[in-house]
Amino acid sequence: MLSAAVLGLGLAASASYSATCEYVVANDWGAGFQANIRITNTDTTPINGWSVSWAYTDGSVRTSGWNGIVTGSNPYTGSNLAWNATIQPGQSVAFGIQGNNGAGSAQVPTVTGAVCDGGTGSSSSSSSSSSSSSSSSSSSSSSSSSSSSSSSSSSSSSSNSSSSSNSSSSSSSSSSSSSGSTGALSCSIGNADSWGSGAVLNNITVTNNGSGVSSWSVTLPFTQAITVTNSWNATITQSGNTVTASGNQLNSGQSANFGFQLSHSSGNGFVIPACDTGGGSSSSSSSSSSSSSSSSSNSSSSSSSSSSSSSSSSSSSSSSSGFGNALTAIDAAAGMGAGFNLGQMFDNDQHSPTLSEAAKKIDAYYAQGYRNVRIPVSWTVSIGGSRLADTNGNVNRADPRLAELTAVIDHALTLEGMHVVLNAHHEAEIKDGNRFDVLEQLWTDITDIYKDRDNRLIFEILNEPHLSSGNAMPAANLRNMTRLAYNRIRAVNPERIIIIGGNQWFGAHEMAQVWSNLDDVGGGADAHLMSTFHHYDPWDYHGLGNLTFAWTDSNISTPMNTMLSWANGVGQGMPVYIGEWGTSWQQYLPTMDCNNIRSWYEKFHFQFAAPAGIPTGVWDDGGWFGIFDHGTDNWNNNLYQCIINGTCELSSNDSSRFNSACTVAQ
Repeated sequence: MLSAAVLGLGLAASASYSATCEYVVANDWGAGFQANIRITNTDTTPINGWSVSWAYTDGSVRTSGWNGIVTGSNPYTGSNLAWNATIQPGQSVAFGIQGNNGAGSAQVPTVTGAVCDGGTGSSSSSSSSSSSSSSSSSSSSSSSSSSSSSSSSSSSSSSNSSSSSNSSSSSSSSSSSSSGSTGALSCSIGNADSWGSGAVLNNITVTNNGSGVSSWSVTLPFTQAITVTNSWNATITQSGNTVTASGNQLNSGQSANFGFQLSHSSGNGFVIPACDTGGGSSSSSSSSSSSSSSSSSNSSSSSSSSSSSSSSSSSSSSSSSGFGNALTAIDAAAGMGAGFNLGQMFDNDQHSPTLSEAAKKIDAYYAQGYRNVRIPVSWTVSIGGSRLADTNGNVNRADPRLAELTAVIDHALTLEGMHVVLNAHHEAEIKDGNRFDVLEQLWTDITDIYKDRDNRLIFEILNEPHLSSGNAMPAANLRNMTRLAYNRIRAVNPERIIIIGGNQWFGAHEMAQVWSNLDDVGGGADAHLMSTFHHYDPWDYHGLGNLTFAWTDSNISTPMNTMLSWANGVGQGMPVYIGEWGTSWQQYLPTMDCNNIRSWYEKFHFQFAAPAGIPTGVWDDGGWFGIFDHGTDNWNNNLYQCIINGTCELSSNDSSRFNSACTVAQ
């Protein structure tokens, strides 16, 4: 169940700082919670360095976090990392917390500290809203872990928010949200960014506080002329300057999250609308505007994660030397959301590698709200008697399969807001032979071929770099070949988003083994770098057919927390992408009617990854891990609904978790 409980802290009159400190519950599922602590500078001078404390009185325990250094054990103390130490006037930073509840629901503790009360030691007055209410500065649950500044327009000179080219940018962000409630539905706008001629309303949350409904609808009446240009996770219509968002089934206690991008001509006077659930309206606030201009390749600003929908450039081409409104990795991660793999098509020969075959699957997922497609490609491996690249890594640009691949990429990029992850997949000769020269040449050619594509095309350098024996590639070998490929890409595309991972099966723990620093990939100054891991834990359940395994939430969250720990330490706030996850059911079952599997798919993205700001790509190979059926060009089962909605219909024969359809015949 999503909620947004907030505690706002007043400031002592004698405070030397003027800042508000807030504790925001972004996700509460009974046994555990995710929350953000947000610090907003309401003064006219910057805050340089911050530290806050909090304690739980109900037995709750913090288990992990992101975007801050946390010490202690109830009370806890959170302090800044190098890149989010400075809070400019009117801006905010936030860091995330995950933990286990001590009682039935997440507690909202008081946040204290010199930055909150000016170091006077006096108590701050506080007021608390109910756990179902929305805060005027609540951060978006789906981007809490990946954004270095949850309501700031830009962060400058930071280790993971610097652009690699000299360019100027301007953006603005509202540090308050709108919320309204009528009857059983409540609506809140998590955050909004506005710039001179456009705006993004991101992570608008509609929560059903009553009985289940088959559909829902909310309206947002703007006070100025606007035009919706892009949307995600809801059906959006516009009549005049009123926007209506609607969606399907919403069970009791569940929430739906959506957003949209628009153009306007209000300049810095853009006003956030009310969110009306059918008779009541919310408070609204004007978004503030700020701008920043880069002075060097390592000190440009990047927009906050709430500007994720700017990823949806309608053009599929841009300058090779820079992308103008190029996404940072944080922006892309916030916009990618739930995604899927185009498995066994260009990495193997199970499915026909053609646009006509791929487009049906891409369009079907896109229509359901999925916003990233990962395309595994085997370049140096012979498939059907031919290779896309020779043994030295030179791509055969006349290969018909390459033409089809390019058509598939371009088709996906024509879909607004769709991100495409292109990788080097089954490259056994490169991995076994430490052929760094081949990988370097391969990415030299790939970069050149796609140099003019939109920045929503993302490059993943090397998938699962295990040897043919199954052993891990030596970490030094992977770092070296990654460095060479990275440099080749950066020479042509300074702002192309690049994904790096571990050195075996892309387990979350591998990142710390390989990447003890970022010296080989920009030294921490590359805002267009993303990390990845694959989540098939526990393998006994996901791969070996033990489909009645009684997994717990910790089986989902532990690898995510491991990866986030690296990303917010060594990774200096680098966003995380789960490029593969899922359960091999069709290897063991004739049909997919197992509720234990449905439950995993319901929770994985919606309850855990999305609130932590982690985009995902479910492994759908049309076979053992099948969701979309290439034979019928339709859905094989309802797992796609489980993922995107966080809920789906259980077996009509038996709604229990371990129903008989989970039992593998002996």
